[in-house]
Amino acid sequence: MGFPNLRTATVALVVLPCLLATALIGWATLRGLEERYSTRMQEDLELIARTLRLPLSRALAADRPGLIQETIESTIGMDQVYAVHVYGRQGQQVAGIGRRRAAVPTAEAVELAGQRERQEGSADLGEETLESVFQPLTDEGGRIAGLLQVTRHSSAVQAYLDRARAIALLAIGLAGLLLTGVIVLGHHFGIGRHLIRLEGGMRRIREGDLEHRLAIAGAAEFRDLARGINRMLDGITASQREIERRRETEQLLRERLHRAEKMAAIGRLAGGIAHELGSPLSTLYGRTQQLLRRPAMDDTQRAALEDIGDNALRIEKTIRQLMDFGRSNPLNRVTLDLSDLLHRLAADARALSPEGVEIEVDCDPRIRIAADPLRIEQALRNLVDNAAQAARTRLRISADADAQHVRIHVADDGPGVPAESRDLVFDPFYTTKPVGQGTGLGLSVASAAAEDHDGHLGLDDDVLGGARFTLTLPRETADENA
Repeated sequence: MGFPNLRTATVALVVLPCLLATALIGWATLRGLEERYSTRMQEDLELIARTLRLPLSRALAADRPGLIQETIESTIGMDQVYAVHVYGRQGQQVAGIGRRRAAVPTAEAVELAGQRERQEGSADLGEETLESVFQPLTDEGGRIAGLLQVTRHSSAVQAYLDRARAIALLAIGLAGLLLTGVIVLGHHFGIGRHLIRLEGGMRRIREGDLEHRLAIAGAAEFRDLARGINRMLDGITASQREIERRRETEQLLRERLHRAEKMAAIGRLAGGIAHELGSPLSTLYGRTQQLLRRPAMDDTQRAALEDIGDNALRIEKTIRQLMDFGRSNPLNRVTLDLSDLLHRLAADARALSPEGVEIEVDCDPRIRIAADPLRIEQALRNLVDNAAQAARTRLRISADADAQHVRIHVADDGPGVPAESRDLVFDPFYTTKPVGQGTGLGLSVASAAAEDHDGHLGLDDDVLGGARFTLTLPRETADENA
């Protein structure tokens, strides 16, 4: 059988059985009290009869009716006594007090006295019920001298018992209501409000608020339940975060794989083109130099040949970059002094930079990196050359390190990289420079070198006002002070 809520179940399964048990116990108690009260009333009548027996026997033997009447009148005021009658040896009524209807006939009085033992009897007089105790009276010789009848009105007793029963039932009802109120209030403060709070918390969680946690309050069982639910939610949250982290990692690896496949395909294409163009270009440049050595040549012809040679050199530089980009040789890692490498690159940049560009180097001389010297120097040189071309007055090369990584920053005070171009600058052949001033391979070569060294190349704004490229590499595990 189901109940709409725990409160209803508590009332039906706890309160009602308690009330029923209380009513049954009260009824049984009342019945016992009624029987005990009736017995006690009867015993009181018997006690009165025994108390009056001796003085009445003497007065009756002495034939003193006045003393008899005076003796029985002493019972006036006793709640238990309804009437008292004294009968002589022949059954005649000698004295009496109270309702005459309670008196018994003469023959019956003689018969009761002749039994010589105390007797009890009752009689229904209309709507009244009378109960009597008959006590034989004897003289000094033990002969029957008469009979004493002490009568009570059972209706009055019954009325008293009815009132007592009504009061008891009312008390039981009030006690039941009080018990019900106590149980309901106790349920609310001990159980109900905590269940309401748990239900509210679970509703928030069901609606998607997985960061909500249940309050640890109430009895030990509620506290244990709240802790268990909170631990379950912590586990769910941790699992979701781990799933999200793995999903992001998987997406990143998928993007890296896609990029690596694309770069590999472009690299193979670039390597093939560079190889095919290398020999003809060398022949073209060699013939140009031979022609320039001839004396019989006017200025126009010489200028044209020099222009051909310069363009051949530019093409040769592009071919070298293509070959660098398409190279897939394994890394030859050695421990490098990063400070020395950065200062050499800065010195080369000063020789090629326009006048007025200040180049700064800030690197702790104790920092070491494990890298392929040719690949990492080529990557950093591309970054420094690009910054030198973009800088207006300042170019800063710096490095810092923590327990896991070394970060190399190349920043300038140039115009920076437009926001719409930042996702494209590391793609092969993409450049923001005018036609003829860049191949779009420098940053691609640097980015590929960073990834080959288990690092990455990033781009953001710098306080100088221009762009800042950050090359992050794993830190050398050898002793840096060695």
